Amino acid sequence: MPKKGENIYRRKDGRWEGRYIKGHLADGKTKYAYVYGKTYSDVKQKLIDDRIAFAQGKDTARRKTKYSLLPVFRTMLWEKAL
Repeated sequence: MPKKGENIYRRKDGRWEGRYIKGHLADGKTKYAYVYGKTYSDVKQKLIDDRIAFAQGKDTARRKTKYSLLPVFRTMLWEKAL
């Protein structure tokens, strides 16, 4: 029987965390996406918005992380090494 619920939890640092299934990997593992907010209702609204955007095929990323530039730097270093 599948699990049901909103998957919204209060973290130890006081923020609220929500997650939803974004897809499945080739090996069958489930891929989750996470959203964070200061209040339960903020997270609930973000989950609704992200689920709709994901269903429409839109990117749900809210901000770039420090790791998003890693492939760019790797390419630059590789080209410089040649």
